[in-house]
Amino acid sequence: MWSIAAGYQLEKKTPFGNWEKVQDAPIVGESATVPDLVEGEEYEYRVAAVTDAGVGEFSNATPPVKAERKKRKTVHSAA
Repeated sequence: MWSIAAGYQLEKKTPFGNWEKVQDAPIVGESATVPDLVEGEEYEYRVAAVTDAGVGEFSNATPPVKAERKKRKTVHSAA
């Protein structure tokens, strides 16, 4: 019997670090903001579904991704 996912647990780690939750509550939806990243540091991520039965099996880890400052959109007003 399948359970519907209530959300997802996202974990991060540096290449030689330990896995840690990105946030305590399950992530709802298809995107998340990862807090406390160090610009220039590389991180790996993995995700698992959270259901009423608990946390499922984690995905394979992503390749390392370098944290970069978020690019801001430039908005021009018509004056």
